[in-house]
Amino acid sequence: MKLRSRHSTAASSPSRSCGDRFGDAGYLSLGLRLWLVPLLIGWGAMASARPAAAQRPDAAPDMIVVVGAGGEPEFGEAFTGWADSWEEAARRSGAGFTRIGDEKSVAGDAAAGLTDRERLQMALTALDPDRSEPVWLILLGHGTFGQNIAKFNLRGPDVSGDDLAGWVRDIRRPLVVIAAFSASGPFINALSGENRVIVTATQSGIEQNYARFGEYVSAAILDPHSDLDHDGEVSVLEAFLAGAAGVRRFYQTSGRLLTENALLDDNADGLGTPATAFRGTRAVAKTGDPTRSLDGGLAAKITLAPDSERIPFTPEEVVQRNELEAELERLHDRRADLGEADYEAAVLPTLVRLAKLYRAAQTRLTEPGTDPATKEPAATERLGTPQPGTLEAERGDPAGSGAGRLPGMAAGSEDAGSGS
Repeated sequence: MKLRSRHSTAASSPSRSCGDRFGDAGYLSLGLRLWLVPLLIGWGAMASARPAAAQRPDAAPDMIVVVGAGGEPEFGEAFTGWADSWEEAARRSGAGFTRIGDEKSVAGDAAAGLTDRERLQMALTALDPDRSEPVWLILLGHGTFGQNIAKFNLRGPDVSGDDLAGWVRDIRRPLVVIAAFSASGPFINALSGENRVIVTATQSGIEQNYARFGEYVSAAILDPHSDLDHDGEVSVLEAFLAGAAGVRRFYQTSGRLLTENALLDDNADGLGTPATAFRGTRAVAKTGDPTRSLDGGLAAKITLAPDSERIPFTPEEVVQRNELEAELERLHDRRADLGEADYEAAVLPTLVRLAKLYRAAQTRLTEPGTDPATKEPAATERLGTPQPGTLEAERGDPAGSGAGRLPGMAAGSEDAGSGS
């Protein structure tokens, strides 16, 4: 089912540890997860022991929070409170932070006398476009829609999606835009692109009532209960899902008709997916087009992890990790067709390569200045024939039962983290 073609009218129709990324996502049978645990269990201790001197200033994300025109004092106070939550999230993560639009924003000499619109343009165009860490652009306030154009309301001249698209055109690093205001749906059409996550409070321009999504998504980014996969971090996807759930609860408990439907787009198709299309953190709605990927994959990978806990991947390793995780997604989607035995055989080599990336990062933490490629034991040494006392021996099959699969694991073994 095609979820949307445009967002200007009403809808016609929706950095983590290796073990945590896949242990609860239904990729692995119970046996395979238990076998991989010894390879991955040390990350938490290694990350907590990371020396402060190892922090790289260029490894932190950038966040720009824009507080829109409140109109009434009660709205202005609400928007300022939401912005405070994002500022705290930025502080915890070590992100570069810029605040625009309220009494708490601080304008430098270069921005003195500029409108909020001009300050936003200056802040976006001043960003380093090529770093590996994401840019977060958070827009909190009211929106309007007229003459087929959606705008975010600022003090002074407003800003449209096309305005923003021009200002971020040269940004090649990951870009997260959270448009938490009414009539924001068309911003997906304007901003959707490769390496971008666009979240809007509404699915169309005609949803012009006060949008409460900003309240709930701003609270979610700091709330451990938003962490659906229990990996200790709240991703963009998890904040989106928690924010949308909060909106639904508000309208249900107050007996009102739901007037805002948040969307997330991260596959560059400009369509967007509603929160109701997700089961857990996986999009399950069918698109009717087998060539079209579902939204959520990129958004699930981007978090505001505390700086001391950020995994020190090199830019090349980030690319490799994302490719390997995409391959796991493709295999997971084919799991039912492959059968359990063939699925386990297909997924294991990818998991081995992924584990090597995490081990390389651990090596850099424990032995600074060394070359992980020369210090890392061969995959066959680390992931080869299981030793006595491991899972296979406990199952009574120490000799193994076949290449490419876990010895002693029967096809169709129970999957404690099941999901299709």
